Amino acid sequence: MHLLGQNMKFEWQYTDSEGCILRNFLRRHEISRSQLSKIKFSGGQILVNGQEAHTNIRLVQNDVVTVYLAPEVAVEHVIPVKGDLKVAYEDDHFLIVDKPAFVASLPAPNHPNNTMANFVKQYLIDEQAESLAVHVVTRLDRDTSGLMMFTKHGFAHSLLDRQLQSKELQKRISQLLVVICARIYRNMRGLIVRLNARKNSTCDGWSAKVVSGH
Repeated sequence: MHLLGQNMKFEWQYTDSEGCILRNFLRRHEISRSQLSKIKFSGGQILVNGQEAHTNIRLVQNDVVTVYLAPEVAVEHVIPVKGDLKVAYEDDHFLIVDKPAFVASLPAPNHPNNTMANFVKQYLIDEQAESLAVHVVTRLDRDTSGLMMFTKHGFAHSLLDRQLQSKELQKRISQLLVVICARIYRNMRGLIVRLNARKNSTCDGWSAKVVSGH
């Protein structure tokens, strides 16, 4: 992945010995119809071996496919605001920040400015990011603290959104929650057993020591 001006660049090499239609190859890389439409009509570009190409051409082995995403336009109602933004993780695609309690995730009529989205937009400006569009992946309630994920471009956001909506991911999350709950139950049960055993074996002696100390 590279950044060129306001266009984000992705590049792949086609390695199969059998040919493939370019449109199908791009779909393998999760580029949707709507994204192809934006690339075509909103300033993006698709190249094969450095030459502009239509999506109906046939790729051959070792062809290099280059995609420049269309430039993104940041929405005006998210006003950049300087805030105490704590970054937990960041790369070219993702930004994960620590949201404190009692801070809203997104602007609303009753809190238009001091939200996590406002803070992130100012952070992108300070970091001279190629795109100032704010893409929220995981939104938290105002009273809730925790990690919030943002993406730095719409392509990454669409990929994550599809994964979050997939039944396979929901199944894995459910399985993980079952494991976590089972471990918590097992640990709590062991703790309760140990506390009860300690109470039964030491309660009388502990009380006698307290009494004798007065």
